[in-house]
Amino acid sequence: MNKTDIAVLLLAARERLESYAYSLTWSNERAEDLLQETMFKILCNADKFENDGKFIYWAKTIMRNTFINNAKHELHCKAVDEFYYYPTATNSECSYYDTEIDVDDIYKAIDDLPGNAPTVMRMFITGHRYIDISAELKIPLGTVKTRINQSRAILKETLKDYLN
Repeated sequence: MNKTDIAVLLLAARERLESYAYSLTWSNERAEDLLQETMFKILCNADKFENDGKFIYWAKTIMRNTFINNAKHELHCKAVDEFYYYPTATNSECSYYDTEIDVDDIYKAIDDLPGNAPTVMRMFITGHRYIDISAELKIPLGTVKTRINQSRAILKETLKDYLN
């Protein structure tokens, strides 16, 4: 199929794709970003769509794979909310690399947090959403948010040498 035919199919399926993007991200902004990235990929790969297939299934597969790849990338790059570790970055690319980050120090600081805050923070930094942490640990959502906020403050103080 040519790009014009795919564009017509894409416009017809936009509302369903928007809904699917939101179901994956649970965020209007992230859903819009995912939708735009998916539409771009669909248009770039228009020649790969076989006319006998169902377009919406093909498009949703591209969206799901894009979402999974983006999530994996975010998890790979995220250490603690304000502390990012990019193994390929050089000192000139980021001021955080004036001091070498020792990930073990970060995890030790997390383990030293009071109560069940280490468990909450470990879940948070590995990509769990607040609501998922609340459900899994059977604690109120507000408590999860408070513990993460308090833990961030403690970690900022404990790991302040890495921020300068």
